[in-house]
Amino acid sequence: MQNEQTPKDAWPPLAEDRKKRVYAGFFVRLTAYLIDKLILCVPLLVLRAVIGIISLNVTDGLLTKDIIFSFSAVDLILYFAGVAYFILMTYGAGRTIGKRLMKIRVVSKDDRKPTLFEIFFRETFGRFLSSVVLCIGYLIIGAGDEKEALHDHLADTRVIYEFDS
Repeated sequence: MQNEQTPKDAWPPLAEDRKKRVYAGFFVRLTAYLIDKLILCVPLLVLRAVIGIISLNVTDGLLTKDIIFSFSAVDLILYFAGVAYFILMTYGAGRTIGKRLMKIRVVSKDDRKPTLFEIFFRETFGRFLSSVVLCIGYLIIGAGDEKEALHDHLADTRVIYEFDS
């Protein structure tokens, strides 16, 4: 009888794979986030320049007027473009480019692929709540065995090392 091997992308992971999980800590996650922000910087600057040129031709200033508090339409477009990167990359590939470089991945707590809603909640409301009071939601990563931030806890996700890829 042949030993059947499951592909490394098999979902859910085998029980022995779950036991070997190594959770990513604060500094590796911060490094991945900073890499992602640097990667996002160039396209968002280009988008800001394009929108700026368009707004020069529009006389009513619709794009630069404050819409919500002190945020203009340009600010909101750039914010949603950045959030879309994190949501789409995390949902589609389980990780962003920064996480890929740091060899970490977002997984669900109960070993299934995180749903789009869980990723959306994690990357929007969860990250907002993590940063509300002096970023305590991020700093608690070091407190638990599973090294979860507040947004991980709220969305039932974890960030683990993935040494194989």
